[in-house]
Amino acid sequence: MSDLLAGGPTRQRTVEVSVAQLAWIVAGTAFFAYRLAAFLSAPVGGVELDSLAGAWQAHAGSPDERFIPTLFQAISAYSFAFTTSEVPARLLALLASCSVPFALYRLRPSLGESGALAALVVVALDPVSILLGATAWHGGLDIALTFWLLVLLREEELADWACGAAGFLVATSGAVVLPVVLAFAAVRLLRQQYPTRSRASWAAGGAVMGGALAATSFGFGLQDPVLPPIAALARGFEATWSTDSTGALAGFYGFPVLGLGGAAALYHAYQCWNAETWPDDSLGLLVASAIAFTWVVASTGSTDPVPLAAAAVILALLIGKITPAAGEAISRVSWPHAIVPLAAMVFAALVVEAWVVDWARIDRIGDGRDKLIVTGLVIAAVACIGLLASNRRTAPALLLAPAGTAFMLMFSGASGVAFGGPNEPLPSPMSSVQGAEIREIALLAREQHGGQIVIHSGFERASTWPMRDSGSVIYASRIPAEATVVIWPVTEAAPEGFAVIEGQWSWEVTRHGPDGDFLDYLRWLSNRNILKTGFEPVAVYLRTTE
Repeated sequence: MSDLLAGGPTRQRTVEVSVAQLAWIVAGTAFFAYRLAAFLSAPVGGVELDSLAGAWQAHAGSPDERFIPTLFQAISAYSFAFTTSEVPARLLALLASCSVPFALYRLRPSLGESGALAALVVVALDPVSILLGATAWHGGLDIALTFWLLVLLREEELADWACGAAGFLVATSGAVVLPVVLAFAAVRLLRQQYPTRSRASWAAGGAVMGGALAATSFGFGLQDPVLPPIAALARGFEATWSTDSTGALAGFYGFPVLGLGGAAALYHAYQCWNAETWPDDSLGLLVASAIAFTWVVASTGSTDPVPLAAAAVILALLIGKITPAAGEAISRVSWPHAIVPLAAMVFAALVVEAWVVDWARIDRIGDGRDKLIVTGLVIAAVACIGLLASNRRTAPALLLAPAGTAFMLMFSGASGVAFGGPNEPLPSPMSSVQGAEIREIALLAREQHGGQIVIHSGFERASTWPMRDSGSVIYASRIPAEATVVIWPVTEAAPEGFAVIEGQWSWEVTRHGPDGDFLDYLRWLSNRNILKTGFEPVAVYLRTTE
């Protein structure tokens, strides 16, 4: 009766969530969580420190090669009109990065559902991409822009204004977008796939507008006209954006993506060759991966982490390209035949890993008995691999081992970098806490006693960010008579009439990755508790005589 009075029986509404939707939610949450952690926890250092110093110099009206006139760095410089913090610029980078999962969701027609998810997981866990996606470096929009460019390249019905916006953003971006832009431009030109006159005009107009603004340094007018992506690329070979080399950073953080991605690129090229068809997006990504690998190799001796992020973006998409085929192959595995040798292989590998990690802990290889046991286990693992590979019904199960190993290594690196771990060589060098304390001491002394703050000219670059918004500061190699506060090298004699302030003072802190043999690297990889922090000490003096 009550149901009739209420207008009939009530129906409970249920919300159904598919496995794919749940996977997108989990992967997207992980992507955002790691970048939020880096936004909150990562120290100001490396390429971000260099970029912030350049942006501050532009705001102050001082020419500086550290200011690359990208759109992001110009926004950072203008933000200093109302703040001296890096947080607003970091927030912009974080918001841009949060659009990446949506871009990958739009790329499902190209990658497939599982492929787009795999690409998202790879990008979510890549340590260098995490850091550059949540910090205020000059290319803070680059990673997100690269993904959205790939989305636009697939759109058939595209508004003309979107082409103009893309042209403007590319012309004012950093170097991360270059492999994709150059590769797809080359593919379209070779295949004579030209845009419509309207789209080409809008894109060219946007690029010209961006180039014109960059030529004026976005109104700062401090340097000769440059094209930001090319300037950023060249600057990466000269600047000190990391304490360790690009090659070392690739060994610490990048080799899971570079290894799996390189294998994925080769296999996808084989797929296209075997099918006798080279789709535009596949060929474009393969060419872009070749450009990115060339960039990484050419940068091996420099101290630039940016090529690793550019390569990770492209290789993640290529890993996504082969994921549907890999998943299909794994689904056909005869698990009754594969499970025993696969389990034996994993067990043998884990025991070997435990033994070798113990060698790393004591910093020496074990005795003959230990070597014999490890050798026997390695032979057993290789035999299991051969047994699995010898049968088509079990061979695809071997794909799980490198994928699982890469996932664990990336998860470890991502967690350390995102949460600002004290034993991570990325980022480095970092702005020190003592630098802010030196500024407070100097400003208080000048306020109370007058005079000038004098800093040795050798510290001009290192002190730019710590001493921002400090008014007039004199950089000199000799101490003038009007000096009240002097920040000087500890290797030089103390000036007369000044008293030293006791303490360990420095502008920057450095962290070097393990640079010994394989056991040193493995010891750091297994416990991440062995890196030593270094710094260049400075002396702080206050005048004691009139």
